[in-house]
Amino acid sequence: VITKQNNFYVNTNIIFACDGKNSSIRKIFKTPIYRKDYKKKAIVINFYHSKNHNNTAFEFFFKNGPLAILPMQKNKNQFQSSIVWTNTNKFINSLFSLDDNNIISILNEKTQGSVGEIKKIITKQTFPLKAHLNSKFFENRIIYLGDSAHSFHPIAGQGWNLGMQDVESIYNLVKKYKSKVVGYACLINRSSKPSLKIKDKNIVSQIKLEIPTYKKNDLPIELKKIPITKPGSRYLK
Repeated sequence: VITKQNNFYVNTNIIFACDGKNSSIRKIFKTPIYRKDYKKKAIVINFYHSKNHNNTAFEFFFKNGPLAILPMQKNKNQFQSSIVWTNTNKFINSLFSLDDNNIISILNEKTQGSVGEIKKIITKQTFPLKAHLNSKFFENRIIYLGDSAHSFHPIAGQGWNLGMQDVESIYNLVKKYKSKVVGYACLINRSSKPSLKIKDKNIVSQIKLEIPTYKKNDLPIELKKIPITKPGSRYLK
């Protein structure tokens, strides 16, 4: 593969496609996928709360779908977490249309004081629940990793964990056959932050991903001495 951007050339014999469930690389090479539509939605709400979560995640299982509370790092000296709540399209649309005070009232009832009182909503968004599985995980010197290869219902962090296993598997293969990673690049700039730089060359980020819960040295994959950059990072060393 040879590509050019602003007089910067990339010439490579293999591509690792890590560009998400709507992979541009997969579309370019027309790799077939199997799809599943759960016909439900999830709402994601970041919020401040009164009680220390102690880095603990909670999950409540209701008839129409689970509600998960995911711990986040303190911000402005306030405890912060994120809720991912799965429910019917109608319910999520109705919930999203409410003002923040009404949403907080509903969430305080559903979360049963597990993180204390929900004090303020920071951000909220919804997304449809769909899954896919590639018909092939590799072809013509392309290897699909993470959500570009498979995506799942957001319960129990399956997508994140499988993505990390993909990275570990590739790392072990690279190490076994004494290969060497010489650089990082991607196709589309969807980042609102400064581009990466390698040897004074701008490398743009394929996706924007922020998971402030995790610290680099807390990741199990990092403890196995597999180098990884915190999601959302914009700098390479």
